Amino acid sequence: MTTETSQTEIAVTAATPLERRWRCSQNEILIERLAENEFAVFSASYWDSYLMNAIDVAVLRFLMQRAGQASGEGELGKMVAAEVELAYDATFQNYIAEALSQMALVGLIDQESPC
Repeated sequence: MTTETSQTEIAVTAATPLERRWRCSQNEILIERLAENEFAVFSASYWDSYLMNAIDVAVLRFLMQRAGQASGEGELGKMVAAEVELAYDATFQNYIAEALSQMALVGLIDQESPC
């Protein structure tokens, strides 16, 4: 009985294999608030800058604080939703997934390669 409970708990707490994981390995990203919900983000590695909203910056800061460790989209979505005081639902998670893809496209973050 104990073995079954342990296996069930492990299955429930393990990340889904299809969940994309992300990391920020850059240490030269500067974030400057321009307005209440608008930020300038400068990447010294690419010598480029971007405008982002508070949600996007919260995602980027969370990944930067993880110092190169990968985080799953679900974990990121829940942490950011709590920080910006918004409901964590499918719409919010879809937004997070799109924001992560766009940040990867410009080189601010990287997607972890699947094993």
